[in-house]
Amino acid sequence: MDIEFKMLLEFQKKAGMLNFKPYITQYPYAYEKKYADIIRKYQKEFMDYAIEKFDQRLKKWFLIENYDEYSDDYELFNKEMNEKLLALFGASFLWNTPISVELQNFIDLLFKFDMTQWQRQLEHFLHAAYIAKTDWWNEIKNRWIQNNYLLVKNLSQDFLNKFNILLNVGIQNGWTLDDFEKDLRKLYNTFSMGRVNLLARDQVGTVNSTIWKESYQSIGLDWYIWRTARDERVRGNPLGKYPHAVPSHYVMDNKLMKWSDSTVYSEDDGVTWNQKTMIMEPLHVGMAIACRCVPLPYFKFFAG
Repeated sequence: MDIEFKMLLEFQKKAGMLNFKPYITQYPYAYEKKYADIIRKYQKEFMDYAIEKFDQRLKKWFLIENYDEYSDDYELFNKEMNEKLLALFGASFLWNTPISVELQNFIDLLFKFDMTQWQRQLEHFLHAAYIAKTDWWNEIKNRWIQNNYLLVKNLSQDFLNKFNILLNVGIQNGWTLDDFEKDLRKLYNTFSMGRVNLLARDQVGTVNSTIWKESYQSIGLDWYIWRTARDERVRGNPLGKYPHAVPSHYVMDNKLMKWSDSTVYSEDDGVTWNQKTMIMEPLHVGMAIACRCVPLPYFKFFAG
């Protein structure tokens, strides 16, 4: 526990100034959308380039009878695609490339959003000014940037792989141009919308949870309350879109949890701790793929 926080906590506790009821933590929906837009920009540039180069060859390839002629042009097409990948992302991660700078700027904004909430929580709890410590952040930030560089780059590579499979299946099975263009449009929509949005939600949710975990632990706070988005998309909500989802996040709502042990929960303010059941989410809040749940600080942890 931070010494400054500990001293202020004890002083305010003796003065009867602590407010144990937390504010509701907000999930960063706007930042999730902003990150999806960043990913989509790179994805669309690569996919649009691929389709442009493919359109120049489309009718020719579907009319070719000599396989060797098709094979040579197909190799040239993939060479052009790999050169475009290199132009967009480079051969490996570097800090001063356009995508790396965008990732840095984005994660700084998300961190500021979360820290503004955390600062408000602490001052509300303590009834006093206190500057939250963030010396843990740079390592997490740098790791997130490098990992997301790879994830965004790999998304474009995955599109190219699926594109090539689609092309070869179409040519080998005698598809018409209309058949191929229809399936190509589906592929394009999947990678420009669904896959992009899923990646953005997953990576924003995960780093958001990590920021909160480190913030709590920096003041020695181990307990948190699990709060779902409380809408129809919550996994396991019996009246929602995914009523039979397992693991269920619906059953996690309002449960008391420990950052130090993701396998247990409490329903009696930490008097007893139970092992999670089979239908409960085994991971911490926000860490499951595309999870929008958030933690609320359980400040009664400091009441003793």
